[in-house]
Amino acid sequence: MKLYRLIIDIYYCPQVLLKSKKLIIQFLNECSLQIGLNKILGPYTTLYKGTKHKDWGISGIVVMAESHIAIHTFPEWQYASIDIVSCKSFSKKKALEFIEDKFQPKKMKINIPQNVKWINKNDKKT
Repeated sequence: MKLYRLIIDIYYCPQVLLKSKKLIIQFLNECSLQIGLNKILGPYTTLYKGTKHKDWGISGIVVMAESHIAIHTFPEWQYASIDIVSCKSFSKKKALEFIEDKFQPKKMKINIPQNVKWINKNDKKT
């Protein structure tokens, strides 16, 4: 079985977007459709409040037949981390464009773990 995985760190996003539980749910619902994966459970979200003032955010996950999409937001830091994991190939380009459209980051860092081979011939590594 092949594994396709993107870990995307997004920076300098508008706080209002990262604070919106409605937007996080919408993102999780629509992302799987945008990249052609089959949602089977969720999305589920929770509000996390840590012990420090800026240590809070929304975490969410949607379970797909092929694996999952997860997000963790940190509004005070204007930052979020998104993890897309699938045993089925998906368009990295579509995923990144969708994330950019929803969260308007000024900077994105894309990580494909070394133990994962990206095989979709239509996408170029960025």
